[in-house]
Amino acid sequence: MSDEIARLTEKAKAAQVELERATQALYTDINNPAYIGQYTQAVLKCDKAEAELEAALAKFKYKKF
Repeated sequence: MSDEIARLTEKAKAAQVELERATQALYTDINNPAYIGQYTQAVLKCDKAEAELEAALAKFKYKKF
């Protein structure tokens, strides 16, 4: 289970890095539809990764106690 949590933690970190890059790109031209799309996709990917990590942590805590 801890391997899964470690994997999901890395996935969430990677999604956060991708979101940061998309945010920086968006700041260069906020009217560019491609940057807006990249930013939106990065936000969704980050949200999904964080939700998966939270679910795994909750499951781990439940099994632990």
